[in-house]
Amino acid sequence: MVDNNKGFSWQHLIIGILYLLAGIVVFNNPLLATLWLSVLIGIGWIISGVLNITMRDTMKEWTGRGSGWLVFFGIVDIILGLLLLFNQWVGLVAIPMLFALWFVVEAVGLIMSSFAWRSWSKGRFWLQMLVGILGLIMAVVLVFNPLGALLTLEVLVGAFFILAAITHIIIAF
Repeated sequence: MVDNNKGFSWQHLIIGILYLLAGIVVFNNPLLATLWLSVLIGIGWIISGVLNITMRDTMKEWTGRGSGWLVFFGIVDIILGLLLLFNQWVGLVAIPMLFALWFVVEAVGLIMSSFAWRSWSKGRFWLQMLVGILGLIMAVVLVFNPLGALLTLEVLVGAFFILAAITHIIIAF
């Protein structure tokens, strides 16, 4: 027998609230949100690059073998990060593609996990399935229409944040 009384999930509620706040911020100041994301992604790539380069030394210390690929990808990450930090226009072009990738990953996760809900709650199953399908559609729009994506990115990102927020808040209860 399946116990349908799973209780309350603080994690899903917090994630839902954060997604909701992010969606509101994106709708209220779209250009600032896009530029801010460009800076954050740039900083993340720089940190990732430094970690890759230092990981080579750690790998060599632990295994006796280093990896030139870690240094190569570390340098690429640092260059991309600096490019985003010091040229936000590059970020405006790159961010739609990064979000498309993120939408695909998140949407596929929602679709795949929706099947676990099917026998327990048809409503949750269809909600997650619908949000996942909408996420995939948004990803396709971002990939195949980059100019349109740049012009509508904020609406798509804001809408996806709010849809994801609703899903997580419902799952919390």
